[in-house]
Amino acid sequence: MKRESVSPRGFAVLTQKQKFDKIMYVCSLCNNCKTVCPYGVDLKLNEMREYVLANGGETAALKSLMENLRNTGNPFGVVSNH
Repeated sequence: MKRESVSPRGFAVLTQKQKFDKIMYVCSLCNNCKTVCPYGVDLKLNEMREYVLANGGETAALKSLMENLRNTGNPFGVVSNH
């Protein structure tokens, strides 16, 4: 994305500012930031995602996706005819 806010350092800055919702939907949870960090910093992105969801940080798109999964078994809401 070529923006520092979605880099490991950017995530760390946003974490300090408690802007967790800004990070949550751009992080793929690949843990590469933890792997390449020369200081061994763990940003605890899984815990951050749980915190945001527990505190009402869901977007309308995420709510729709989850509802589709519950009702149809797929994120697009398409019912299979098989």
